[in-house]
Amino acid sequence: MKKEQKLIFRLLPLLIAAVIAALLPQMIRNEYYMTIACQILIYLIAVCGLNFITGLTGQMNLGTAGMFAMGAYVSGLLNVKLGVSPWLGLVAALCVGWLIGKALGYPSLRLRGVYLSLTTIAFTEIIRMLLNNMKGVTNGAQGLRGIERYNFFGYRVEGTIPYYYMVLIVAILVVWFAWRIVNSKWGREFKAVRDNIDAVESCGIDVAKVKIRAFTLAAMLGSFAGALYAHLIGYINPESFTVDLSTNFVIMLMVGGIGSVFGNVIGGITSYLAYKYEMTQALSSWLGGHFSLVLKGRYEIVWLTVPLVALAFIFANHFNIVGLGKDFSRNLGVPYNLVLFSGLTISAMITASIVVVVGSISYIGLIVPNVVAMYKGDRIRGTLVDTALFGAIFVLVCDMIGRVVIFPYELPIELIVGILGSLIFIALLFYRLKYGRRAIRLGGTGTGCCSAMPGLKGGAEQ
Repeated sequence: MKKEQKLIFRLLPLLIAAVIAALLPQMIRNEYYMTIACQILIYLIAVCGLNFITGLTGQMNLGTAGMFAMGAYVSGLLNVKLGVSPWLGLVAALCVGWLIGKALGYPSLRLRGVYLSLTTIAFTEIIRMLLNNMKGVTNGAQGLRGIERYNFFGYRVEGTIPYYYMVLIVAILVVWFAWRIVNSKWGREFKAVRDNIDAVESCGIDVAKVKIRAFTLAAMLGSFAGALYAHLIGYINPESFTVDLSTNFVIMLMVGGIGSVFGNVIGGITSYLAYKYEMTQALSSWLGGHFSLVLKGRYEIVWLTVPLVALAFIFANHFNIVGLGKDFSRNLGVPYNLVLFSGLTISAMITASIVVVVGSISYIGLIVPNVVAMYKGDRIRGTLVDTALFGAIFVLVCDMIGRVVIFPYELPIELIVGILGSLIFIALLFYRLKYGRRAIRLGGTGTGCCSAMPGLKGGAEQ
């Protein structure tokens, strides 16, 4: 009886969401918003697949847009060029997804972290460029037009509302399928690989098979969702499937909670509301880095970062301990969850304050702390001031370059930072591949974990 009650309690959020979704067309009689709702349901299907590889297995996948594009183009081409039924196109998309999953699963056996992310990004870009250049098949940048809607026994689903209900039923079935997988033996194996891969191998579980299985499920659902999208819109082109789309899928996954199937539903609902009230569109005004508000003297909100930085400096040692792992933190008497939550909160508030004033400037947070850590070690208290100063100097130099290169005109600072930052980032990748976690020492005593290392040209092994 308790198991049944627990099951009902778990399924209750899904049932409530399904009821609300079923009543949505009656509450919103707008073709545009209903089309967005259809897209969000289709994205939800893709996110359910992404949850297997990123949420459960713990491997960052930024190639969902490529999987999505392959499913859309396979189903669309079969329909437009050969007159194949959209239902058979769905089956073909699933088969293509299976092949993609197998192909992408093998690199994941040797790559992880940022290297796997770059590989999946490269996959998306390769797919997009192929679709652009294979003009004889895909029509290139002009896109593919005239993709038909689905039909039931001769009745074609023309209206947006009937198509919405069809996609809703499919999405509910996919969410149920994903929930069953998460709570099955496969789901437990996915989580085990994410938490402790060495322990999984010691138990005799084939890690390679588990990773490939996760990639296969993600690719199949991604391609399946792409096919549904193509027949909804009726027109697709390569520029609709960029890395930005993969990023949106990851955001949807994170909003609801990584590793949670019902969290994917929450992420989908949140995305719909953001689109409906034009919140997502408004974010574009913050994506371009500039100092126009600073020049106008409107930077008061930046002062909010001063007490936050002070808190970060005070509890810096606690953050270092938490970075060593949960068990290590508990052995030293440090409340892991509390310190982790506090650190994330401080970081998010500082980032939000800066973004509101100057917008998003890429690569700053990626390369500046890493470069400083290579010289000073990774003790936060010892590197916090150096990181701030080096970041400020780097931004100042980039701004001066942008003002001088084509004087009297001015280049956006985001462009200059992006060019220099990408070069430095590539250099850091090659350095890590060649020397591992060696520190670069210029002499002196140092302050971090590298302080005991000898001052060699290449440093010493950390």
